[in-house]
Amino acid sequence: MLFRFEKLMSSFMVTILLLAALGLTCAAAPAQEIRLSLMMYGDDSQKYFFDLIKEGFERDNPGYKLDYEIVAYAQYIEKIQVLFATGTAPDVFLTWAQYKPLFVESGMLLDVTERINRSEVVKLDQFFPVIKDNISYQGRMWGTPWGFNSTVWIANLDLLNEAGIAFPGYDWTVDDLREISRKIARPEQKIFGTVNPITSGDGHTIQWFINWAGHGYVDETGRKVLVNSNKAVEMVDYWRELALDLAVIPSSRYPRTSGATFLGTGDLAFWQCWTTETQRLITFRQQGIEPVRWRFTTYPKAANGQGHFAQGHLWSIPANSKRPDDAWKLLEWLGSEACDYIWASSQRTPPVMPNVRHWNAYNQLLSERDRQEVLNFIVNVVYGQGYAQDLSYWPTYGEMSTIIKAQLGQVYAGNISAKMAMDQAAAQMQIVLDEYWSKK
Repeated sequence: MLFRFEKLMSSFMVTILLLAALGLTCAAAPAQEIRLSLMMYGDDSQKYFFDLIKEGFERDNPGYKLDYEIVAYAQYIEKIQVLFATGTAPDVFLTWAQYKPLFVESGMLLDVTERINRSEVVKLDQFFPVIKDNISYQGRMWGTPWGFNSTVWIANLDLLNEAGIAFPGYDWTVDDLREISRKIARPEQKIFGTVNPITSGDGHTIQWFINWAGHGYVDETGRKVLVNSNKAVEMVDYWRELALDLAVIPSSRYPRTSGATFLGTGDLAFWQCWTTETQRLITFRQQGIEPVRWRFTTYPKAANGQGHFAQGHLWSIPANSKRPDDAWKLLEWLGSEACDYIWASSQRTPPVMPNVRHWNAYNQLLSERDRQEVLNFIVNVVYGQGYAQDLSYWPTYGEMSTIIKAQLGQVYAGNISAKMAMDQAAAQMQIVLDEYWSKK
């Protein structure tokens, strides 16, 4: 009997080893079912995508169940802060890029640096290199990525060809943009070179400060406002000249046609947009609209470079989590290759990995030509050659953005000079910054 038992055990172990070699063994399930909670912003249209995430997580992690809650955009940040303060935050929630510094400095997020470094699921070398910056702050990592995206420029080949102008290539400059716009623009017919990309005061504006002046809104110490430096004023005035003096971009005098779209109406030679702009092609063709012939390109080069504004959010665990190990199970999976494929194949967000299978799934409804253009430029150029630059937000970003947006509006309305506007913005922003540091 002993011999028979040993023989059976030997056969059993051989079977287990064979299954393991074939990758057919199941992950160890917890003794009791564990329910985890996830919170995200949005509306009912997001339920389809999160049902896919729930299904994928539960399939890959036997013994775990996922409950998710979708909160209205306008209420999301306040609700997360209240739940954290009362110790009732979900196991994992989405931290917006703009709030990452504030949440970290407020002690809201669990530091997951060591967990990521030990993980066999979340592998930093699987992501685009810029993703590590996206999930980091002050040298530590605070979550796994979601929804990372970069801005790009896109050229209208129809307007360029009509004017006898060749595609400018990736080494073009802001001077090239001005000259091409002057040759193409017909403001009375509402045809323009591009639109002003810096009126919002947000990350788009900051990237132009960086490319032109070599700095953002504040210096490297975070204590001095720099928006009125000579180079910064020069950049603001460049866009004023294009709008008000040359009339080659829309203004209050020559507004853009209401409802116009770059791909659909073709009223612009160039357009600064997110990489996801090409998903509009699907809708246009479904509506019987033939889009313009287009091609991606880089930002036009300014004095200090041509970096592309990029940002992404991150899934985080609350610092006061009562079960961080279980929460990590979900957070880790949300940073996995399997999860990235679900987001990509459902067309909810572009991949955060240079995985061709994921990109083909994300762009599966595009034509072969369009798929190749997206894959070659976004994966190999924007991310592959390091053009995408994750924007480093800071705790007073929101207040400062509001201030500079108002001053830029005055410039492009023709009310004050770029110099006066940036001096006024700098003075107001410095007050905000000084108040922040006085409380540290």
